[in-house]
Amino acid sequence: MWKVKIHKKAQKAVKRHPLVIKSFNSLLNDLAQYGPQLTWWSHFGKLRNGSRLFHCHLNNNSPVMIALWMVINEEKRELEVKDVQTHQEFDSKN
Repeated sequence: MWKVKIHKKAQKAVKRHPLVIKSFNSLLNDLAQYGPQLTWWSHFGKLRNGSRLFHCHLNNNSPVMIALWMVINEEKRELEVKDVQTHQEFDSKN
């Protein structure tokens, strides 16, 4: 099992977009059980080669919401969900 922390920024974002609460909770369960490599999640990917930052889509309708998480400590099996944002917000930052 992995320990999954949720950044305050991510908690606030999910509250602003209640349609993704169910899929966000499923993501948290999968992260705790399987770790950061959730290849079966929609549009799963690793951001930037060599980084420990990952993302996936939480929904397929508009607006598409993206979750971002990071491996904090591989040995201790700790992850943190850093943010949840719209695809448009994500593209404008990256």
